[in-house]
Amino acid sequence: IDGFRQGVITSGLNHVAHMIVNKIQENKTIRNLVENAGYNPDDGGYLGENELVEFVNKVFPELYAEANRPAFEIHDNLVDSKGNSVMGKAVSDSKKIGDKYIIKSGGVIKLAKMSFYTYGVLAGTIGHELVHITDMVSGNYQVWANKYGMTHARTLSEVNAYNFEQKYSAPLYNPSEHQFYLNNMKEFNLKH
Repeated sequence: IDGFRQGVITSGLNHVAHMIVNKIQENKTIRNLVENAGYNPDDGGYLGENELVEFVNKVFPELYAEANRPAFEIHDNLVDSKGNSVMGKAVSDSKKIGDKYIIKSGGVIKLAKMSFYTYGVLAGTIGHELVHITDMVSGNYQVWANKYGMTHARTLSEVNAYNFEQKYSAPLYNPSEHQFYLNNMKEFNLKH
């Protein structure tokens, strides 16, 4: 009977612990972060520069601070190096001196107007780009570039950014793109 009672107590406490963990995780989605900041994640609309800074300060205060509070530029369209439309770009100040890369944050995140579709989409886009900026600010991007080359440094930063999107249930999280970078990381034995 003592063993049965202890089993019931342990099981009950385990159940309560899982409920608490699930509740904590629920509040760490992009949707919840945006709502807690006072915005409806399903609404959208253009935010001016000051409003955008206020939005980011409310939704991602710690991450924005870690990224040294980059400025924002709004563009009609943004394209990547392959000509594909993208929602955002973290600007870097990169140069190669001899055989060494020097990579610093350019202090700017470029946003395409389509990223303002909803505040949830906007937050997911900005969060992704803030992760890239923090990789630059921390010096990790430069370390990776000098160890593995620029292409592989980008892979590692993309893995970090997609990990963020996955963790926080970003509205436009792209699991196949995430997997592509994870596969590259594994194939080339890249380590953070």
